[in-house]
Amino acid sequence: MTLLEKINNDIYLATKNKDSLTLNVVRLLQGAIHLEKINKNQELTSEEIMDVISKQIKMRYRQIQKCNDSLDKFNNFKLQELIDKNLQ
Repeated sequence: MTLLEKINNDIYLATKNKDSLTLNVVRLLQGAIHLEKINKNQELTSEEIMDVISKQIKMRYRQIQKCNDSLDKFNNFKLQELIDKNLQ
């Protein structure tokens, strides 16, 4: 079973099991792979598909890190605001 067949099978199973998180993630990967296929104007090898998946993982990880940083800054600001309010 190729990677594309595995992804398509995972989409089928996630749809059947009503697992929306898995379905969304696998569809995101399928879309990224399809876009890369269009950009290269040819079928992708398993190695190229793994590269696309790796890029998507790295991109999502960076987005999560940015969100966490923003949440930390917000929480620190709110904490400081509460401290200032209680000191007055």
